[in-house]
Amino acid sequence: MKRIFTVIDLRVDHDKEIPLRADVRLENHRWEATSSRNDILSVSLKPGMQPGVKYPNHNATFVCRGLRAGQATVTFVYRLPNDTVELQKRRVIFNVLNK
Repeated sequence: MKRIFTVIDLRVDHDKEIPLRADVRLENHRWEATSSRNDILSVSLKPGMQPGVKYPNHNATFVCRGLRAGQATVTFVYRLPNDTVELQKRRVIFNVLNK
């Protein structure tokens, strides 16, 4: 199956508002995202873009708030054009970086 997203960059900042930021390239799919640790996961898009809407080949930033250092599984949920759902899980290790 064609890989429908690529993680471009994953970095963690020691910041209460945005401790985790993962830049993800999307390819014509609507999406949602959740974290196994029940953190609030939001998305920052280019101006004018809306979550849940398909945009061709754009970069999006997934932002996980309140995440502590450690391991968690982040699940990217894609609702394909035929309304099937594909889950892709990534096991990631979060480090706390000193500024």
